[in-house]
Amino acid sequence: MSTKPSVEARLLIEDPRYESYRVGLEAKREVYVRALLRPNQDHVRMSRLAGQVSAIDFALGLPAVLLESDPRPSSPEE
Repeated sequence: MSTKPSVEARLLIEDPRYESYRVGLEAKREVYVRALLRPNQDHVRMSRLAGQVSAIDFALGLPAVLLESDPRPSSPEE
């Protein structure tokens, strides 16, 4: 990305090809999540799958959505 990531992000979202890109990423994410949930996997494989899911979440912009929907209060109650 250049020095103007918000402009580039907007161009990506407005691109008509973005929808197929997003659909493909969501399909890959589903495959990785199903593989991650299989029983009796070793730690290395689970770590790699979790990394793949995290990278796809980042590409889809999900971390920002998850932070916005965090049910915990922003300031501790006294």
